[in-house]
Formats: sequence, structure tokens, C-alpha cells
Amino acid sequence: MLILAVSTLALLLKNQFLRASYALVFVLPVFLGAIPFIHGDIEPYLSSKKACEYLLNNYDVKNTIICSKFYVRGVRYYTDRPVAVIDIPGKPFFSPHAVTFLNEDSMVRGFLIRQLPVYCILKKSSVEDVDRICRIYAKELKYTLLKAIGNEYIVRIEALP
Repeated sequence: MLILAVSTLALLLKNQFLRASYALVFVLPVFLGAIPFIHGDIEPYLSSKKACEYLLNNYDVKNTIICSKFYVRGVRYYTDRPVAVIDIPGKPFFSPHAVTFLNEDSMVRGFLIRQLPVYCILKKSSVEDVDRICRIYAKELKYTLLKAIGNEYIVRIEALP
């Protein structure tokens, strides 16, 4: 697959579009034929299913789940729970969504204080944001990394006594 993809790219770069289209004709069936065999290996990186299953099977999730922008649709689908998006400093979705969007530290803190304990399914940069926020408010908040599945990190944020 890699050889076919590289050769197609090389043909495109040499402006040999007819030959590149022939190579694409071969790449597509090979790629589609390989999907059933590699699906299990790439699924944790493309879908939130395993992370959501782990979260729901091991923890009593009662509040809104905070997730990274990329995972929001999958987390909502697989958990059937309300979700909020953390993306600091991010831009909201390009179209209106009925999802709480947290893009500032103060918004995250305010949301967390009202919802604790909160479970999250995050990408690495969002875990770093949560870590930073919990260090700023170290007298109020504590986070625990529960598990990493693919490039999704399952985190619990709770109040300190």
C-alpha cells in the first residue's frame, strides 16, 4: 500500500496525471481490501467507542462529560450523555451547536465547580490544559488520569475536601 501511495504521489509531482490516475485505480481496492484486517488496530485512534465503553463500564458517570473538540460527536453517540467541549484557546464550531464550549480557564473552572466530579475524554493537549488549570486551583481541584486508549485520555476531575 505504501509503495502504491508513494508512486502515485511521485507521478502527481511529475505532472503525469494519467499514470497517477491508473495508480489510484490500484491503490483504492488495495486500501479498501485492507480495512477489515487493520480495523481493530486503527479503531482506537479514529473512534471514541473503546474509551466510552471503558468509562461507562468502570465508573458511575452522572454529570456532563467533557471532551476534546475532535471527540465530541463520538462521545455523545457512544455514551448518550450530555457533553461539553474543552478547547483552550479555541474557536467554537463553524456552525451553531447546542454544546457547552469551554475555551478559557475561568470558564472551565466555573463549569467544573458546578459539576464535580467530572469525567473527561481528552486529547493530550487538553489533558495538559486540565493539568494546568488544576494546578492553578490546587486548593479546589484534583485530576486523575484513569486510562489512555489510543490517543484518548480518560480523566476524572474532583473536588478536594
